[in-house]
Amino acid sequence: MATQVAAAAYNDIFVIGTNLGSIPGVEKVYVSKNGKYYSVWTVVRSFERSLRNRIYEVERSLFEHFPGIRFEFSVIEGDETTYLPEADVAYPR
Repeated sequence: MATQVAAAAYNDIFVIGTNLGSIPGVEKVYVSKNGKYYSVWTVVRSFERSLRNRIYEVERSLFEHFPGIRFEFSVIEGDETTYLPEADVAYPR
């Protein structure tokens, strides 16, 4: 059973990372899971409005893709060297 839970969480993290990571301008995506709660950090080089709007659009779609799961999203400035020790890399560029 624990292996199935771990596999499901890995799949969720992959989907989150792939969706957000497919946006041009996104450097990395980090995800931390606690029960049915995901914290997601999207790392960008700049806070251009058009980039943020695209990220927010994808974040909204993730709520639909994962009904019943809570998210906390953050967009942070950084680059390929940005490291968040409290989370797993879901998408590296």
